[in-house]
Amino acid sequence: MRKIAILTDSTSDLSKALREEYNIDYCPMAVSVDGEEYSASLDYETFTPSWIYGKMREGSRVKTVQVTVEIFNKKFEEYLAQGMDIIYVACSSALSGSCNTGRIIAPELIEKYPGSRIVCIDALASTMTEGLVAVLAAQLRNEGKTIDEIVDTVEAEKKNFHMIAAVETLTYLKNAGRVSAGKAFFGNLLGMKPILISNLKGENYAIKKVRGRKASLEEMISMMQSDIIDPENQIIYITHSDCEEDAKTLGAILESKMKVKGIVYGPIGPIVGSSVGPGAISIAYKGQPVNI
Repeated sequence: MRKIAILTDSTSDLSKALREEYNIDYCPMAVSVDGEEYSASLDYETFTPSWIYGKMREGSRVKTVQVTVEIFNKKFEEYLAQGMDIIYVACSSALSGSCNTGRIIAPELIEKYPGSRIVCIDALASTMTEGLVAVLAAQLRNEGKTIDEIVDTVEAEKKNFHMIAAVETLTYLKNAGRVSAGKAFFGNLLGMKPILISNLKGENYAIKKVRGRKASLEEMISMMQSDIIDPENQIIYITHSDCEEDAKTLGAILESKMKVKGIVYGPIGPIVGSSVGPGAISIAYKGQPVNI
């Protein structure tokens, strides 16, 4: 049986430790800060989270660049040349064109490497929720499953992985086209904090609005309690965009409400961070299938 490489991209927010533990690689995207382009490294190799979120607070415009054809060719060929098949777990196609680009490139590379396979899976999510879908694929690969068994299982289970997020301000979502200018203005004016989820279409869907930061964090945990599966055996992932203290507050609320196997904190990467802005917090876990 051919070996299988599991790849994801810069929106997965997988830490280096997790990528090494599960043998997962990724296709980097890029960000443009005031016209200067940087690789969107999951390890923040060219800049720190504080630097880019500080730039955003100062008013710098940060734009994102999806995985390019050149990077796909380089990354895919790296593994195809070793006689490996590839599963690419991509950012939601509702948020990025990278999954579609990968699917366009795949047949061209398979012609060059006959007998190989490239499967691009739309995670229907971003941030650590996408990362957990990639981890599932890697776990199945490590168990010796075939590429078809992995793909079938991941497609069947990917909507069991949840993302709930709260943002400090609606301004950045408005700039990224994720919320209307009118809603952003009145939401900020009234101190409203939207609660976002990944819905069945893979969109960042504002499911609720809560007044005040602490209330938004408490509501995130309340929502999580309603659909989480087997929390005592789960590692819960909390990511944030330069607001570690609030992330730890969210973790404390979580621990006061339920028993979990553990909590891992980490930064939101520059791609997702460019849309949600500084002060965003996201929580990822496994639960009942998303039905919104």
